[in-house]
Amino acid sequence: MNALRRATPTRRAWILGIAGTAFIAGGRVLGLRELFPIGFTAVLLVLISWVFVALSPIPVAAARRLAPQRIHAGTPGRVDLDLTCVGSRSTPVLSARDPFDGGRRHARFRVAPLRPGQTIHSAYRVPTDRRGVFLVGPLQMTRTDPLGLLERTVAVVPADTLTVYPPIDRIAALPHTRGQDPRGGTIARPALGAGGDDFYALRPYVMGDDLRRVHWASSARLDDLMIRQDELPWQGRVVVCVDVRSEVHTEATFEAAMSAAASICVACASGHVEVRLVGSDTIDTGFGAGRGHIEVILERLAGWKPDDDRSRTLTRALARLSGGRDAGLAVITTARAGTPGFQAAARTRRGPTGTTIVVFDDGSSAPLQASGAMVLRCSGRNGFLERWEAAFGAAPHRLTESVI
Repeated sequence: MNALRRATPTRRAWILGIAGTAFIAGGRVLGLRELFPIGFTAVLLVLISWVFVALSPIPVAAARRLAPQRIHAGTPGRVDLDLTCVGSRSTPVLSARDPFDGGRRHARFRVAPLRPGQTIHSAYRVPTDRRGVFLVGPLQMTRTDPLGLLERTVAVVPADTLTVYPPIDRIAALPHTRGQDPRGGTIARPALGAGGDDFYALRPYVMGDDLRRVHWASSARLDDLMIRQDELPWQGRVVVCVDVRSEVHTEATFEAAMSAAASICVACASGHVEVRLVGSDTIDTGFGAGRGHIEVILERLAGWKPDDDRSRTLTRALARLSGGRDAGLAVITTARAGTPGFQAAARTRRGPTGTTIVVFDDGSSAPLQASGAMVLRCSGRNGFLERWEAAFGAAPHRLTESVI
């Protein structure tokens, strides 16, 4: 990458140019010829510096490595830079600047002269105190003339994306269906798929299923969408529904909700449970298991923003969860969600323990009416961990890195 920025005057150049112009004007007005050489010299220095900087190359190639490119909030992150002189002569002293988060923060350092072919290494830490999807770069190299009057900048490395996942607490998984999935084997006869793949059985389509697994011949014959079941399913299923409406959240409760959703999804996936993340803003990841699916969920949580569309409600989001009533359900919202939202969540009974509603309280004393559901009213992230452990016990000793 070699995006160039034209030579721009520094503050020193502006001062010198204005002073030179003033000397020339003063000599003209006052009739003092002694002021002309001073004024012309100052202006000439600025012009010479401009030509020098505009025509001088910046023969530096660079590479950036994010270690790692996806990271959990609070975990140390590092950026490594390699700078190489690709010219036939040594480089001058250069300034390097690598912006972070759209330029709100940046790393800045000086680069000593490099001999032809010489490579140097540099590194710096990136802030990971909050979740989000951040741009790192582009890396900019700047050179100035010997007098520091003008400077020119070259972008030598394009921007990279750093994804900071929400902080995750080690918690016990949400109770779910165990053993053979009762949805499986509705039409339990071995068959041969259209693509030549053996599959175990056919079953009706459930919201969130991958449409690529539809068996079209059987669907046409039975007048209902049928899904190919490649093997006898044994996994349980868990749905995590997050209320992301801006009207019910403060900044603190929204961040706590993202962390709680990530913790529940990772804990359930660690037990080989199919997980589905649903948002009140129509986001729906569908059911899935394994590292790849959890990374999709965590990236969604990393970049999720409060939804300002007031036409969307938690009740409508829960209404989309038709079918698959064998799955466990966790609803994450706040005390501002209102009675209709809590009652809709309580009516959506799933799994052996019904619905679990995680309610983050921003200090209000709003009443909660959700009979028939387990309600965990939390004061923040720490409160969520305490209430969850009180309801479902401590996390198992085995680690969860296999899915994250």
